[in-house]
Amino acid sequence: MTTKKVQRALDKAGYHYEGEPGAWLLYESKYILLLFSDETENRLRIFTPVIESNEIGPQQLEQMLTANFLDAQDARYSLHEGFVVSLFTHPLRSMTREQLYDGIQQVINLSRSFGSSYSGSSAGPDPPLEKEEDEALKKRT
Repeated sequence: MTTKKVQRALDKAGYHYEGEPGAWLLYESKYILLLFSDETENRLRIFTPVIESNEIGPQQLEQMLTANFLDAQDARYSLHEGFVVSLFTHPLRSMTREQLYDGIQQVINLSRSFGSSYSGSSAGPDPPLEKEEDEALKKRT
C-alpha cells in the first residue's frame, strides 16, 4: 500500500475521517483513531487513547502485558504521552486493504475490552455494545 491507497481504502469502506494524507483522525462509533503512514519508514500506525497512564495500577499493567502476548492479536497496549493506547503497526508496502480494516477493528476491540477481556478479538466477554456502535460494527464486517 501507499498513503494514497490507504486513503482510498478508507473512502471505499465509508469511514468518516479528517486530516491530510498520511495523518488522519478516523471517527468510528465513539472511538477516535489516529492513523499515520510513513512511506520512508514503511510503517502504518493506528492507535487510540484508552486511559490516562496514571490511572492504572500494577494489576492492570500486568494484565495488559499478558494480553499483548496472549490475546491482543496484532494490536498491542502501549504507553504514549501519558496515555495507555491501543496500537496496531504494520509495514505499509505489504499491507492489504483487509489488513487495514482488521487493524482498525483490533484497535477498537482492544480499547473497548480494556478492564475486562483485554482482547483484540471481537469474540469474548467484552462489555455490551451501545446500539449505534453495534450497528456500525455490523456494517464493517
